[in-house]
Amino acid sequence: MAPGVLISTVVFTLVLMGCGQQQSQTTSALAPAPGPESLKYPCDTTGGISSNPKKCVVLVKASISEGVCKVAAPEPDSAQLANSKPGRIIWKLDDPQNFRFCPTMGDGAFLKDYDVDQQFSNSHATDQPNGDHDPVPSPQCKRHYAMDDVNLPNTKDNEYRYRLQFHSKNGQTVCNLDPLIRNG
Repeated sequence: MAPGVLISTVVFTLVLMGCGQQQSQTTSALAPAPGPESLKYPCDTTGGISSNPKKCVVLVKASISEGVCKVAAPEPDSAQLANSKPGRIIWKLDDPQNFRFCPTMGDGAFLKDYDVDQQFSNSHATDQPNGDHDPVPSPQCKRHYAMDDVNLPNTKDNEYRYRLQFHSKNGQTVCNLDPLIRNG
């Protein structure tokens, strides 16, 4: 196992982070999205290949109260990519009318440590629910954010810390989450 990689039973472990105009304290969480486009967790990546990874949708629930971003804590607050096949993690904002991923404002999913296992690639904001790139690229804010995970067998149980950032649609409020991804 690579140095600095933590081992635990949680894929997405959430830590309270600042969220709001002045980075005010808030609760943060991620959960698998309900609906036909999502997979139940653990996210079964069986059959995923590099050119067509299995989709693992994570719903991000947020609201603004008195100028402060609030992100709801779902049950359970952990997930896992299973079966050591390629997966595409898609963060879906449950309220795209009020929140967006704006890459020009620094939004997205960012690994906190160097990816020594070279597991992650193709990180991008998109309006495509399946996490594919938009047909016509633009710098506009988007409803989803996606990142591919190679999820190799030799990285089973490895965790990767990352930061997820998005903004209110008007760009006035920033939200940050500080979870983990666990390969399996």
